[in-house]
Amino acid sequence: MLPPDYVAKVGYDGYRKKPIGTGPYRLTEYVRDDHATLEAFDGWWAGKPKIKTIVYRPIRKTRRGSRHCWRARSILPSTCRPS
Repeated sequence: MLPPDYVAKVGYDGYRKKPIGTGPYRLTEYVRDDHATLEAFDGWWAGKPKIKTIVYRPIRKTRRGSRHCWRARSILPSTCRPS
C-alpha cells in the first residue's frame, strides 16, 4: 500500500528512492543489485525490535552464491541449494 499524500508530494520515483512505511524497520541504505540495509525503528508501536540491523543481499545461482551460503553468511541457508 502506497501512502497517497507522500507519493503525491515526491512522485513514484521519489517514493522508490526513499520509501516510507509503518513497519518495525527503516530502509537506511539501498544499493541496487548488491544489498539493502534496514535499521530497527525504536518508536514502532509494538515495541523496539530485537534485531537492530538487517542486511538483505541477493544470492544468484552461481558458484560464488553457493559459497556465500555454505560459509554461513546467509540467515536462511535452507534456501541455498548446490548446483
